[in-house]
Amino acid sequence: MTRMLLALALLLAAAACAGKPRPEAKPAPVEPAAAPPKPMTPPPEPEATAEQLPLEEDFAPQAEQEITADNYRAALDAIEKEMIADSPKK
Repeated sequence: MTRMLLALALLLAAAACAGKPRPEAKPAPVEPAAAPPKPMTPPPEPEATAEQLPLEEDFAPQAEQEITADNYRAALDAIEKEMIADSPKK
């Protein structure tokens, strides 16, 4: 009985394969590889000239008049806050 079932299964498998011929497989179209994206770099910052940089001489006369022994701590705190606010964020 099992030989008969095995023979029947082989016969059905052979009949299924003997049908229409399979169409020839076509290779998928090949697209050219895209160029890798260029890394974004920020534009270079222009270099400051000596006239653009603040120097001690620019602030000394004003500081001598405004900052005294009584208010130097408050003036220093204000200058530090200004420097922190102007510093670049990371």
